[in-house]
Amino acid sequence: MTKCLRKGVHYNARGLMNKFTKYFIIGFIFWFIVDWGTAGGFYLKYYKDIFSSAMVIYSFFPLIFSFLIFKLNLRGKRLFWFTAFVAVFSEIVLFKNSMLLQFPKLFLFIPAALAIYSYIVFTPLWIIEGRIKENKNKVILLTIIFVLISILSIFTQN
Repeated sequence: MTKCLRKGVHYNARGLMNKFTKYFIIGFIFWFIVDWGTAGGFYLKYYKDIFSSAMVIYSFFPLIFSFLIFKLNLRGKRLFWFTAFVAVFSEIVLFKNSMLLQFPKLFLFIPAALAIYSYIVFTPLWIIEGRIKENKNKVILLTIIFVLISILSIFTQN
């Protein structure tokens, strides 16, 4: 049974957060950790100049995906294709990641970007919906890709 404590914020009888809020929080954590690993090599200096803008990005994307998933019911292939669009658009336009535009590197980096964005969009969803076991192989593969890219980032930092 759900009761409304404030307009638009619903809690179940035990007082737990709704799925929208859980996804946002877990998504924020995923964005923080995954970006820190893949772009920053887990070095604290990565956040020296970009901390405030990174926090905005880490809040914005989970909020958008929470809305799309739980308010507009975007799931499955449609969610994947939207994620793919966001990955390519964000990396090229917002983050100026030239690796996605350089031939032949783009054949490696576009699939890598799709894997990383799929990891940070779908894994929080599977966690809160209790579908991790059902998607275990995907989560393992995407985690391995995340770890490998993070290791490469560690060794390629200036």
